[in-house]
Order: sequence, then C-alpha cells, then structure tokens
Amino acid sequence: MVEFRVLGPVELWHAGKQVEIGATRQRDLLALLLARPGTPVDRDWLIDALWDGAPPPAARTTLQSCVYRLRKVFEAHADVTLSTRGSSYLLEIPPDSVDARRFDQLAEVGLQTMAISPSAAVPQLRAATALWRGEAFGNITLHAIRDHARRLDERRLDLVEQCLAVELELGHTTAVLGELKALAAAHPLRERPAELLMKAQYRAGRRADALATYQQLFRRLDRELGVRPSQSARELHQRILASAPDLDSAAVSPSFDAPLPRQLPGGIGDFVGRTDSLGRLDRLLDAEADRVVLATISGPPGVGKTTLAVHWARQVMHRFPDGQLYTNLRGFDPSGQVMDPSEVVRGFLAAMRVPPERIPADVDAQIGLYRSLLAGKRMLIVLDNARDAGQVRALLPGSGAAGSVAIVTSRSSLTGLVAGESAQAIMLEPFETGDAWQLLTSRIGEDRIAAEPDAAADVLSHCAGLPLAVAIVAARTTAHPTFPLESVAADLRLSRGLDGFASTDANADVRSVFSWSYGRLSPAAARLFRLLGAHPGPDVGLAAVASLAGLTPSEALRLMVELCDAQLANEIVAGRYRLHDLLRTYAGELSEAADSVEERDASVGRLLDHYLQAGIAAASLSAPYGWSPPFHDPVPEVVAERFETLGDAMTWFDRERQTLQRIVEYAVRLGRVRAACELAWHLGKFFDRRGRWHDYVELQAFLLEEAEQFGEPDLLAFEHAAYGRALGRVDLNDEGRWHLERAYELCGKLGDLVGQSRCRRALGWIAERESDLRTAFEETKLAVELSRRATESPLTVASTAELLSALGWCYALQGDYRSALDCCRQAVPVLQQHQYQDAEAHAWDTMGHAHHQLGQYADALACYDRALLMLRRLGDAFAQADTLVRIGATHVAAGMPAKADLARKEALDILDGLDSSDAERLRTKLRDLSKVS
Repeated sequence: MVEFRVLGPVELWHAGKQVEIGATRQRDLLALLLARPGTPVDRDWLIDALWDGAPPPAARTTLQSCVYRLRKVFEAHADVTLSTRGSSYLLEIPPDSVDARRFDQLAEVGLQTMAISPSAAVPQLRAATALWRGEAFGNITLHAIRDHARRLDERRLDLVEQCLAVELELGHTTAVLGELKALAAAHPLRERPAELLMKAQYRAGRRADALATYQQLFRRLDRELGVRPSQSARELHQRILASAPDLDSAAVSPSFDAPLPRQLPGGIGDFVGRTDSLGRLDRLLDAEADRVVLATISGPPGVGKTTLAVHWARQVMHRFPDGQLYTNLRGFDPSGQVMDPSEVVRGFLAAMRVPPERIPADVDAQIGLYRSLLAGKRMLIVLDNARDAGQVRALLPGSGAAGSVAIVTSRSSLTGLVAGESAQAIMLEPFETGDAWQLLTSRIGEDRIAAEPDAAADVLSHCAGLPLAVAIVAARTTAHPTFPLESVAADLRLSRGLDGFASTDANADVRSVFSWSYGRLSPAAARLFRLLGAHPGPDVGLAAVASLAGLTPSEALRLMVELCDAQLANEIVAGRYRLHDLLRTYAGELSEAADSVEERDASVGRLLDHYLQAGIAAASLSAPYGWSPPFHDPVPEVVAERFETLGDAMTWFDRERQTLQRIVEYAVRLGRVRAACELAWHLGKFFDRRGRWHDYVELQAFLLEEAEQFGEPDLLAFEHAAYGRALGRVDLNDEGRWHLERAYELCGKLGDLVGQSRCRRALGWIAERESDLRTAFEETKLAVELSRRATESPLTVASTAELLSALGWCYALQGDYRSALDCCRQAVPVLQQHQYQDAEAHAWDTMGHAHHQLGQYADALACYDRALLMLRRLGDAFAQADTLVRIGATHVAAGMPAKADLARKEALDILDGLDSSDAERLRTKLRDLSKVS
C-alpha cells in the first residue's frame, strides 16, 4: 500500500522503499494537496501558495508541469489519483495512507481506551506517537503549510504528555523519567512536561531534583514571559515540599512465558511481517487434517522464503507429536552441489532411528521404507531451497501419513507440484514499508532509528523492500556502532549498482544470491534478462520484450516463462511482466559487463521504435494523414503491435498508458528528444478520446521544456503547436494562443505551410470555443488557403479536405447552412478515399447539424447516425456525447421525445466518465434539452 508521510519531512513510500517525489516545487505541491486530501484545491490558490504570494509570470505552466510529474509518480499506484475538477486539483488517496490520519485514529482509540483500561491504552498511544519522525511537514517552508503543521505538532505534544502521564500513574517511573527530562528540556516554557518530570523525580526518590525542576520552570517563565507557574504546578510544588502520601505509586512488574522446546533449526528472533502468508499456512493446517498437506513457498532471491518456513514451523511444531524433519536441498547454493533425493532420504531414515544395516541399498526401497515409517504419523517436513519439483517428489509423505505437512521452499515456482500434487502455492513479494522499517529497527535498535529517521528512510529506499538487502545493511550498521546512519545512507547513494549490498559472505551478498538464479538460466534467457534492465517499467508487454531483444514473440514467450520460473521476473497479468527494482539494477549491471555498447544501443533503439511504431499504427487507424513530425526513421527487427480495429488500439493505449509516459521520459533521458515528441504526438488522439486532457497538457509542457533545451527549430515549432492546442482543450486560451502564434512564426521561417495551416486552424478552434465566430471563420479560411498552397501530396490533399470540413462547421455556426453542406460534401469523398475516419465523422456531424437547422430532420438524423457509428469505432467518447446531444435535439424538434430521452441518457452515461469544462458545457446543453422536451 502507498504511504504518505507528513509527520516529519514529507515523503512518499511504497513496497518497502521511499519513492522519489522530485524537485522542491513538486514536493511543496504534494504537501499543499496532502493538507487537504479529498478536497478540490483551487488552481489560483495553489499558485499563490507555492510562491508565497509572489508567483512569477510562468507560474501556471510550472504548476502544470509539477502536476504532470506528480501524476507520473502516482501512476504505479492505482489507489492514488490526482485529477482536475474544473479549475481545481483533487488528490484522492486511501483514507489510511496518510500517517497524520493514522495518528488521529490511534490517538482517538487510545484516549477512549484510557477511560476503561489505562494499561491497555498505552500501546495505542505509543503507536500513535511512534509515527512521528520530526516536525510535521518538516521539509516544507511555505507559509500556507506552517500553520497547519504547527497544529499537528501541538496535537502530538498533547498526546505525548497524556501518554507519559498514564505510564507514570501505572508505576513506570524509571522507564519514563529520561523521556520526561528530554521533553521538558525541548519545551522549556511548557508547564505540563515540567510537572510530570517533577512527579517522576519525586517517585524515583529524587525529591531535591523535583524541587530544582520547579525552580528552573519558575525562573524561565519569569524571565521569558513575566508570569508565574500555573496553579497546578504551584500546588504540586507544595505537595512535594510536604512529601504528600498521595504522590507515591506502586510499580508493575512484567511477566514472561517460558519458550517451548523445538527440534527445528533455530529461527530468527526478529521475524517481522508476512501476516497473510502465515495465516494461509495456518488455515491449511486447520482444514486438511484428513490428508497430507503440501505447500510451496516461492519468490525472488533474498525475499525470505526459508525464514518464513522455519518461523512458521517453529510456531506449530507442537501440533506434530511424531517429529519434524528438515533439510537444505541446496537447489540454489554457492557450492553448486545440489542434494540428491536419495541422500536426503537416507538422512531422514537415520533421523527416524533406522539402523544403517536396515536401510535398503535400492533407492526405491529406501523411499518405500521412508513412506512406510511416516504412515499413521503426524509429522512436519520442511524441504528448503529446492531446485525443481523433481528433486522434491521422492521426499513427500505418502497418503498414509494423513495430517502430516510438507513445506517446500524454492526460487522456482514449482508449478509441477501445484498441478500434479495439488500443492498450495504461496508467493512472497518484497516487504511493504512498515515491515521493512520494523526489520531495520529490530536489527539496529530504536535509538539509532529515532536519532536519524531521515537517514533510516533513505537506507530503506535503496533496499527496495528486499529483506536480504535490509539485513545486509543492518549487519554493516551494527558492526560499526559509532558510524552515523547517514554515512551508511551516503554510501548507498554513492555506490554503483549493487555495490552497497556487497559482502564477503556469499550467502549475505545480494549479487551472489541473485547470481545463483541467473547462473541457472539458459544463455538466451540470460541475455534477455540482462537487456530487460534497460526497460524503464513499470511493466512490459510480450511484443515489447521481443522487440527489445530482437526475438520473435514465440521465442520471447519461451524465455519469459524461464525467467518467471526462476523468479527473476513476475507475470502480473497474462502477457505482461515486471522486474523487482534491485533485479532490474542487477540486470543492468550484467548487461554493462557482458553486452557490447553496440548491442545495448541497438536494443534500446528497438525498444523505443517498438513503441513509436505502435503509436503510429494506432493513430493511423483514425487519422492516417494528420500533421505529424517527420522525425521517424524505422529500426529493423521490431515486433509490431497488431491492431485490426481502432478498438484494439484503444485497448492497447489503456493498457500501456503508464508505460508509454515512462517511455517518453526515458527517451528524453537518453537524449532522444525527437523520438519522445513523436511518440507523444501520436498518442495525443488517444488522450483526447479518453478525456485525459490535463494529462496531455502536462506531458506536452514537459516536452516543450526539453525541446527548448534541444534547440532545433522544427522540433520547437511542433512542440509549441502541440502544447498550444492542448492548453486550449483545458480553457487556458490566452496561453494557448501565444504558443500557437509562436509555432506559426517558426513554421513560417521553416517554409512549413502545412504546419502554418494547422496553427491557424487551432487558433480558429480556440476562437470558436470563446464564441468569437467571426475570428474562428477567418482563421479556418486562412488555414484552408495555406494548405492548398502547400506542395500536393497525400498529406496535403487529405489535410485540405479535413480543413474544408472544419470550414463547413464555421459556416454552420454563422448560420450559412448551405455553404456548410457544400464544404462538407466536397470534403467527404476525399476523406473516404484517404480513409481519414476522424475527419469524415466530424464532416457527417456538421452536415447533420446543417440539415437540422434547415428543418430537414430525416436527413439530419441520417447524417448523425453515420457520424455516431464512426465515432464509436474511433472510441472518441466526448465526440460521441456531443453528437448524441444534437441527435436528442433533432428528435425533440421532430416530435419524438422518447427517442430524445434515450439519446440524452446515453450522452449522460458517457459524460459521467469525463472531467473537463467541455463535458460540463455538454451537461448544460442536456439540461436545456430536458426543459424543452
């Protein structure tokens, strides 16, 4: 689960590691949104707050860029959304994901419990205060945040005082004395800590110290504030002077249970987490007493499979009165000597006190004797570190050992045992944040964590939730008790790749542990694993895998099955794969060492080109001749995505959207800004059709910044145009016009008439949105003229037809419906010839509107039906709703209110999933239509 931390420096955590928020301005924006989670925050207020009342001229663009980057941070977390609501931004997060909310909940429960059972309240109050890592919003200096932070700090201090007061009354005098002294010193003008300290000192037999504490308080208040201590402090002072009997209290002594005897290998004393997995194992034990229970525990290297198996076995060993058997099968071991099953069976027979002379020479006979001895018994068998299912089968109890349990751990998925022996599969993932924090705390001590909480968080972020990595860092830290934790964190930050997790002990070295799985791979799978280190994530589809490695899809599938079976990759859904962060780092290290620069560059080129070709193929299904940057130079050996219909392309976009946005950023990091801009352009229609206009604005803001640094005029012209049109979509019209005029100027210098025509049409479109119909008409007419002057080509012919259709719409808006029909009738055959479905659909919609205004309702509905059919194939949600609104109006005018209601309902259903001012305008139209009908 994602975790937002504000009780200290503002941080974001997920899956056991800290997530990088980004630059200071992004962190400040997140803090402002976290101060009001679940509430729309006005954009202008955010701008004012982010710059403390003095925003620069480009503040709005900077805010949009920050929002875009935050959304990129959140894209891996399905339960976190940052959406746009009109002129506001809304951060929606799980209720318990903010530590401040959990603090409030724990505090409320603790205070309620206090009235019933003070001793039971203490753990709850302690749990609440333990969430704090420093001052609230400690790394945020914005004026808008500081008052909110001060209120949180005051609530914490109140709760700490109440908790210490309860513990003092329970007799925990010695335990709280030091904490009270530190609290009083930290808040010298606050009387409550001083009073509690006086009482604790008195009860500890230090009456003189208690009186001295009062005198210090008296002098400070007098010197700093010119006041005397409160009446309660003065009364406590008098009672201490009089040695009042009611000040005394009895201590409570703890008790401990003696440990049960155990025959299994020793477990670890600081086992943490894995609650769900332990629960699954417990339920298997309870439910399957009439047969042998078999469970597999698998997962990537270093995730803690053996630790879980041994810990659970020691917990339940009392339920197996006939004994417990354990062996390390050494399936993945630095020695490389895998245990033979016959060797294990002989060891088990010896453990069951079979004399050597009674053990048969034949292996099958040994297995038969082993299973005969297990029959009728209830035994626990732990088969650790298995290489594969074949190594395990001979060691499993027979059917006569009902009630016995066998637990098998392995890096392999052991699907053969699941399929053939009905084993219950338990897959371990890296630790969540809380478990990783708990493990580090248990290893190095609470004092070191409390002294340097930020450094501890930094350390854990590098461990990425892998228990082995946490254990290695903890061991290194413990070995140097005088080293500050920050020095350990700095070493990890400066370390190359996995250097920070190195050890002379192969069993405690992350690279070595990973290598035992990597070393089992076939050469082809090993190469693929190395190349996958270059993919930016969060996940990757099979066709992209094939393109990256220059393989066929069937070859890629076979090798990915091998990687998943070795737990070096995880198939999250059918055909999509993910690597753990440290495994990705390891793969990248291996690739640098084993693969040539030429091969690595070629694989990255194929990867980027895979997504480019897919974007182009998807976009061409609706607008094959749309204006796009002439940057693309196809790379061979790329496996293309296949789209039979536009619906297939939309499904692909929905599935790949997060990855595509990362690929755009990845291309920029590699210096391939042109490829990033081209991919983003071809994805624009998909953002448009899904109503994700604000996402697209922020993506184009990011790319415009990069294009300005890149410095090439054609690319800069293109990005100004793309950003300007995107701004118009979210009603930032003045800014949009500025960027479009800048693009027009640059296109003119380049002699790009098609680009100029597109800029003028976009300016006309913005004017139309502002109801400036004369300007909209003139701009669109100029766009048509510029397009006609361009050198004739399929692109310019189709583009001119599209612009002619747009001019028809402008005629219709001015009431010249016959000219509108003439324009569209000229455009439609050309658009059909060039399969320009997007523009053709809008031409039919325009003709429907013109026929309606001329009173030709049957012709209008026929045109609308053709437009709607095409728009559904295109997946353009907003345009469908827009056409349905007009269809409803035509039905009303034609005296068919029932059909109007159906059209209106369908439009509303579509609009419910869209969030923009355009959608709100359509909802207003629908309300007006309802009044008329």
